[in-house]
Amino acid sequence: MLVHILLSIPVIFAFLVILIRIVGVREIPLGPRKIRLSVEPAFSGETVTASDILDVVGWALFIRFFFYLLSVYILPLFDVGEVSNLPTMWGNWDGSHYINLAKLGYENFTEDGEHLFVVFFPLYPWLIRIVHLIIPDYYHCAYIVTNVCFVAGCCFFYALVANEYTKKIAFRAVLLLSLFPVSFFFGAVRTESLFFLTSAACLYYIRKHQFPAAGIWGALAALSRMQGLLLVIPAAVEVLVFYKPFTMLKEKRFRDFWKLCYQKVLFIAVMGVGTLIYLGVNYKATGNPFQFLIYQKEHWFQGSTYFTNTLRTMWEQIGSDPVTNRTLWIPQLAIFAFALIILIYGLRRVSVTHSAYFFVYFLMNYSITWPLSTARYMTCALPMFMVLAMGSHKHPLIYKALLVIFTSFTALFLPLFLKNVNFY
Repeated sequence: MLVHILLSIPVIFAFLVILIRIVGVREIPLGPRKIRLSVEPAFSGETVTASDILDVVGWALFIRFFFYLLSVYILPLFDVGEVSNLPTMWGNWDGSHYINLAKLGYENFTEDGEHLFVVFFPLYPWLIRIVHLIIPDYYHCAYIVTNVCFVAGCCFFYALVANEYTKKIAFRAVLLLSLFPVSFFFGAVRTESLFFLTSAACLYYIRKHQFPAAGIWGALAALSRMQGLLLVIPAAVEVLVFYKPFTMLKEKRFRDFWKLCYQKVLFIAVMGVGTLIYLGVNYKATGNPFQFLIYQKEHWFQGSTYFTNTLRTMWEQIGSDPVTNRTLWIPQLAIFAFALIILIYGLRRVSVTHSAYFFVYFLMNYSITWPLSTARYMTCALPMFMVLAMGSHKHPLIYKALLVIFTSFTALFLPLFLKNVNFY
């Protein structure tokens, strides 16, 4: 019980700070002194040019090529397999399910007569199927979708950070994200790159206050992964903080309030359309729009729980098998501690919109009963990389150390992933 309480304290603290900042309180009096809740760096942002985007595209392609080339050299070094098998190696575990969904569709892809794979969200296999109209090999189609989404996601993420800070910080954020331990999933047959693109684009348009575009990208994110619906949170926070709708009601500015509702809030609600489409996929395949919840519980042993229970599960699994510890439980516990530190550090240093999204995204990923993929999911915790890049902009040694550490762990984990060793 004591451990649960101690672990809950920083999370509750983060929640309270975010909540207080949302309501507009910038400092709290404490005796003769005041605690400032917002010490955001005085950056005015920089305009991104076409030349900047081309540079980002070049770097993103280079990083993907680097990891694919590294996997070729890894094969004989670690006795992983043949080069001819690389496409299926990069598409192992869940990747094969996405390929089968693209080939067969949800209604025809079953196991033991059940549509177990409705738990996989549909946008990624749909895009693979569209590319298959031109390219005959499904794995090649999947890699085209994955890499195009990664490159486009890097461009949106770069623009998002550059518009708020500087181009230098934006480039650092992209590089830190691209080299983060287990970032090789951005090149695998997974939804990481697609969710990266859709969430980065949605956050970009939220901060630009272009809510129709934000709503569309948010709906696409919700079609990519369950966490996509969380983008409603930063959109709502942005509206609350910038437009102050409750102040409008208090001052009886009803016309302004309703104008805000149909010009901004209505498009935030559009994000839910992605979830509704996914429920429709479930209904069409199984007759139950919420069948995925049943399969997640009965087949994948997944459900919601308080995050300290998830951490306890990870801790209890340590010692079960040395290889599993090295590749699954220990890295996920380490990433939890790392992300929590970055969350606390960034509470006063980035916009409350980003802090709120970081908080809910981080907490949701660590609030599940069987946490096999939390490390992979954290590759798309975009505000975490914003905080890292912004916090290290005056400390080049810290930035370089992060790059070395991230790249080293990614290179360590990549051969294990290619060998199907407990990387989900």
